Amino acid sequence: MKKKEILLIVFLVCVDQFSKFLVEKYVSYFCLIPHFLEIVFMKNTGAAWSILDGGRWFFVLLSFAFLFFLTFMRRRFLIGKWTMLSYSFLYAGILGNLIDRLFFGYVRDFFSFQFGNYFFPVFNFADIFIVMGAIFLFLITYGGDKDETHCRTRRKHETR
Repeated sequence: MKKKEILLIVFLVCVDQFSKFLVEKYVSYFCLIPHFLEIVFMKNTGAAWSILDGGRWFFVLLSFAFLFFLTFMRRRFLIGKWTMLSYSFLYAGILGNLIDRLFFGYVRDFFSFQFGNYFFPVFNFADIFIVMGAIFLFLITYGGDKDETHCRTRRKHETR
């Protein structure tokens, strides 16, 4: 991993953890935009919509599996700057929520959106980073530069 990637991941994890700390310590409820966006501190022991509520160790193992998979894929492919950016966002998001699960037993969520009578699941910056990383990766894979990623083994054979 390059120094820039590590610094970006550390920065994003710090943003996530610091925002969670601030909200947990100082804010239980704050309305930013009435009937649309609120800051509400929640302890989530599951995933989105509290799916698999109480599945702490399942999600810890799943997080480690995804981190291992990303590391494997990163080593398997030569990646460009956009793929590196998407992987960095994915790493940071997974690590941010993993830290919460390991040290607190739950994920600290606080962004709450309401669309009419529908309340979107409460989330945090780590969740935003995971979604952004996945979107970047999707766009690179299916709509982006075809030269962005190359299989390392194929690249070795091409240079001979």
